[in-house]
Amino acid sequence: MATLRFLVVDDLPDSADALAAVLELLGCQVRVSYDAAAAIRISAEFDPQVCLLDLKMPRMNGFELAGYLKTRIDGGPRLLIAVTALGDVQSREQSQAAGFHLHLLKPVDMPTLIEAIAKLWEIVQEQSGSQPGESTRP
Repeated sequence: MATLRFLVVDDLPDSADALAAVLELLGCQVRVSYDAAAAIRISAEFDPQVCLLDLKMPRMNGFELAGYLKTRIDGGPRLLIAVTALGDVQSREQSQAAGFHLHLLKPVDMPTLIEAIAKLWEIVQEQSGSQPGESTRP
């Protein structure tokens, strides 16, 4: 079974590390960044399939960072998940317009995260051109 590669970006280390720990328990490969500049460098080296981005960060926010991270090194799309305390309609619409595939509210609980990964796994399988019956859920 292929393992999804995640990049978690949040300026609050406890939030980023907790989310990364859950993803690792689920068998995912994970890298963590506490700022956007480091996230761009990590992304170039690690080539994550999925990026979980906090929207409110200093210097470069999650919306701006999403613009840099939309395409993977191999030219394929990268899946973007907003992980934020911003749950209002305007923030959700803004995240959708910025290219985010999902908008999750902090703190993200385990069932919500598992459901999101299952949805993303289906998207990744569709993008990779897997034949029916070939995909395996994470």
